[in-house]
Amino acid sequence: MSTSVSCLHGCNVLWRHNPLLVRLLGLCPLLAVSTRLIDGIALSILLAAVGLWTAALVSGTRRLIPPEARAICRALFLATGAGIVTVLLKTFRLDLAAQLGIYVPVMAGCCLLVAQSAEFSGRHPPALSLRSGAGVAAAMAAFLIPFSAAREVLAYGTLLRDADQLVPALPPEFALRLWPGDQGLAVAALPPGALLLLGLVLAIHRRLTPAPPADRRV
Repeated sequence: MSTSVSCLHGCNVLWRHNPLLVRLLGLCPLLAVSTRLIDGIALSILLAAVGLWTAALVSGTRRLIPPEARAICRALFLATGAGIVTVLLKTFRLDLAAQLGIYVPVMAGCCLLVAQSAEFSGRHPPALSLRSGAGVAAAMAAFLIPFSAAREVLAYGTLLRDADQLVPALPPEFALRLWPGDQGLAVAALPPGALLLLGLVLAIHRRLTPAPPADRRV
């Protein structure tokens, strides 16, 4: 019974209450660089790393930092985490870092990570904070990865294009080509295409997600 409840809760977080779909937070890197599946995978991993780092530090220091300094410390933890992953990415995956560009360092200002740190980690122990942070990271990946895959398919007709930038062991020509040639919708690789696809996803989400009951209190 508990397993079924946990699965149902997980599905609700990933779809019905997904913060990217409900609150439309953290969409800057999503719309800017999610043109290939590997970009979506890489961004999901980096955002998860920064989010979990921040959640652990905010939770672990919640009793040591006075209330008036907590906002500054949260910003410092986020900036430090984003700086670390930026240096590591440029050291070990330079081509991928060039593709993602400025959107890796600006994760320090990602609204979703800030909200996660402020709303939960500052009031709970590290174990619960890490569990909550993992849920937020999974929710982001559940949207970001399929969204990036859809844009790559529409724009290039491939999946895992340039996958060697993420996994160097793969050959440079590795890709799953869904149809011959390079014919595709060029607009899907541009920001307007991202906005159009996002609008379609949001429309489907609103259609399939029942509206909450209206508050009838006077």
